[in-house]
Amino acid sequence: NVKKVVDACLKNNNTNQNSIILKFATNLDDEISGFIVNPMRFAEASKISTITGADYAWNTKNYDYNRSWDTALEIVGGEAKDSLKEFANHTTRLDTGRPDSPELNSLITSMWEKWNKGEDVSSELNELTSEFEKMKSTPDTLRNTLRNEKLLEQIEGHLEKFEMYANTGLMTVEMLKDIKSDNMIGFWSNKYKGTKALLELDSKKELIANLVVDPFIREAHEVGNKY
Repeated sequence: NVKKVVDACLKNNNTNQNSIILKFATNLDDEISGFIVNPMRFAEASKISTITGADYAWNTKNYDYNRSWDTALEIVGGEAKDSLKEFANHTTRLDTGRPDSPELNSLITSMWEKWNKGEDVSSELNELTSEFEKMKSTPDTLRNTLRNEKLLEQIEGHLEKFEMYANTGLMTVEMLKDIKSDNMIGFWSNKYKGTKALLELDSKKELIANLVVDPFIREAHEVGNKY
């Protein structure tokens, strides 16, 4: 008898058709007897998680989800693998799998901890600038190097929002630097532009970077409201 069936759903448990999941399944029960890979409406994009699911089914005991993810990204993305991975890292599974951009989340958490203690966060803010610059360059790199036209067509809306988040993230970091340097003019300029950008982001239906980058931006604006 099947003890447990895991629906390795690539559609955020079928609740939001605007999500795109480019991750792999992890945290699966050792006693699992079966699982279902349910593709998104984005057929080409679904191949990444589907490939990792097939890899898991083929050799469950020795399944290495990071290696499997890299292989799937290379199969689907070809020479654009690294940029596709940067983009995919900001997608999220709600059930099992790698969370939304864990490395960036760790950096943001560390920055806020030091910020709340009144400690120097210049190093963390500079690292965040580098991270958002990398995010900003990713969409155009994918458009120029990804040979999978069907995949590009399916993720274009998410790429546009991803780039918007990167630009807003950069403005947000500058706003925080303005607070630290007591640059009132720079602060209000970045605060206004950032607030406007958030409204534009909220108007777009696609879900991407919504569990780490988006909360960071909104928390920074709350801090700005108290400045």
